[in-house]
Order: sequence, then structure tokens, then C-alpha cells
Amino acid sequence: MELIDSIKAVLFDLDDTLMQTRNTKVKAIKTLGLRYYNYEIPDELIDKHWETPFSSFYENIFMAVDEDLDRILERREMISEEFRNQPYADAKPVLTYLLAKYKVGIITTSSRKAVDSELAHTDLPVLQLDFIQTAEDTFYHKPDPKVFDPSIEKLIAQGIKRSEILHIGDSLNDYMAATDAGLHFIGIAGNTTPETTFTRKNIQFVLTLSDLKAIL
Repeated sequence: MELIDSIKAVLFDLDDTLMQTRNTKVKAIKTLGLRYYNYEIPDELIDKHWETPFSSFYENIFMAVDEDLDRILERREMISEEFRNQPYADAKPVLTYLLAKYKVGIITTSSRKAVDSELAHTDLPVLQLDFIQTAEDTFYHKPDPKVFDPSIEKLIAQGIKRSEILHIGDSLNDYMAATDAGLHFIGIAGNTTPETTFTRKNIQFVLTLSDLKAIL
């Protein structure tokens, strides 16, 4: 497995990379649909819009039954109390390990409010992170490489080059955005993207977050 010696900063995707988002949120979304709208949301609709920006996702999922996004998100927040997202078991030790060696940040398309609420209920070393980039920080979304611009600007100001930044994510959109931005990439296989997909496209990957310790 390729060792990356030039890395000075590691940027993590949040959903389905550090957090078990899909398992948790699909249950919450389906409950929201049934409880408030008597609406059984098909898996195909969730799959179709899964990687779209936070607000757009809920607009697309519920547009057939409610045009008021604020009301949808208010109900989503109430439902979320019942379905707490959880980090993967090895997320905390891996973040702690990497924070001792690198600048570490998180990039997510979720809103600042949603991310702060979610992370507040975990034991992840959030306060030690160098930054968390949320939906409010950029208009761009993966696979557009410009999604990384705010984080790259912060790191360049600290003397870190694009070629010294690694992105870790679970999807091909993560890979395309990172490599087009001039960053290194390592995939997490098995959460949302099969190992065979990364292998077929010759993309470096690991099977668990803990495996990163052997590389970094």
C-alpha cells in the first residue's frame, strides 16, 4: 500500500467516512415521511439525491408533499433527536492519532447548525480540529473541486501546499473533487462504495479508518 510522505494536512469527509450517517439518516428520513406526511419514501429516491447539498436533499425528497423547506427542516430536527448519528468506532482514536502529526479538518455539505448539534453528542476530539467547513462556507459541492477552496486557502496561509493535503472520503465524488483540486486521496471502502469500485478505478483505499495508521 502506497505510503504518502509529503502530507502535512488531512481533510476528512464527514458523512459515511467519520460518521455512520447513511444507516442513521435513512431511518430518520423514512420516519419523518411516515409520521408527518403518511409518505413512504422509496429507497431509490433517497439514493438518487443522497450526495446533493443538505437543503436541496430535503427539498427533493419532500417536494411532493410539502413545499415549505423551513417546516421540513424543523420536523427533521425533532426527528433527529430520536436518531442520533454515531461515529464509527475507530474514528476517535484515528483522529487523535492524526492530530498529533498533521493539521486535520472536516469538510461537509451539511449546515453548521446540523453539524454542531451532531458532533456535540459524540466523543470525537472536535475542539482539537483545525477547522470544520460546512455548507455555509461555499456554494460549491462535490465533485466540483472548488468545494475545497476555503479549506485550501486556510492551509496555504499556514504554509501548506495543495500537494501536501490529503482528503479521505467514502465516494467517487470525494475522489474526483480531491484529485481535480490537486490533493491526494484515500478512499474508505465498504461504507457507501464497494471495494471493487475503488480497485477497478485504481484508487487507493483502506477498509477501515484504523488502517490509515499504517499509511500516515
